[in-house]
Amino acid sequence: MSALEIVMVAVAGGLVLLLVAAVLIWMYYKRLMRVMASQFRIYNRYARPGGVVFLGDSLTDFFPIGEYFPDVEAYNRGIAGNTTLQVLERLDDVVVLEPRTVFLQIGVNDILRLSRKTASPQNLTDRILQIAAAFPNAKVYVSSLYPINRKRTAVSKLICFRATNKRIAAVNAVLQQRCDEAGFDYIDMYPHLLDEKGRLKKAYTLEGLHLTAEGYCVIADVYRPYLDEEKGNIERTR
Repeated sequence: MSALEIVMVAVAGGLVLLLVAAVLIWMYYKRLMRVMASQFRIYNRYARPGGVVFLGDSLTDFFPIGEYFPDVEAYNRGIAGNTTLQVLERLDDVVVLEPRTVFLQIGVNDILRLSRKTASPQNLTDRILQIAAAFPNAKVYVSSLYPINRKRTAVSKLICFRATNKRIAAVNAVLQQRCDEAGFDYIDMYPHLLDEKGRLKKAYTLEGLHLTAEGYCVIADVYRPYLDEEKGNIERTR
């Protein structure tokens, strides 16, 4: 066997191992999402109706709400890896909380993983508003998608995959318009997180997609006036 053939076999073997590892990681990740969903059903037994719910994917899941809003009765129902379709599948377990206020932030995983057609601004926005409409008795705040930084680390492009700020901004533009038409309050987080080059600020992100504590400080400061208002409304009705 020639040296070139040996290299080719080694490369092929490495690619196969990477593929197998990726499949195993994805299977574990899907199982983890199912476990978290089942845990939420247990937590729901102890939740009081009429509270505040944060709903979304990892950007919500990793948001330490209790640290930033210790005086707010809030329930975090974010699950890392969720797309809008997966949130729709588990909506019953969130609706049962009978929240008075919902903060919804979802959509970037749809852009990361799905086809351009499925994750088009119109189709993605349709699903986001379908989630929001599941809470007719709640005040629903729909947050924009956050910007990303594909140059944050050497692997940021791989992590962000199909997501670009151009695509995210296109979704946000449609989402804002549709929220105005449907009567949902739209919170534009996007510009608060940008650097001077129009990317997610380095200090705000770990690897170009997920946020640091400093990034969540920005999110919390934007949310705080809305939470203060809703907290007052909730206290007046109890």
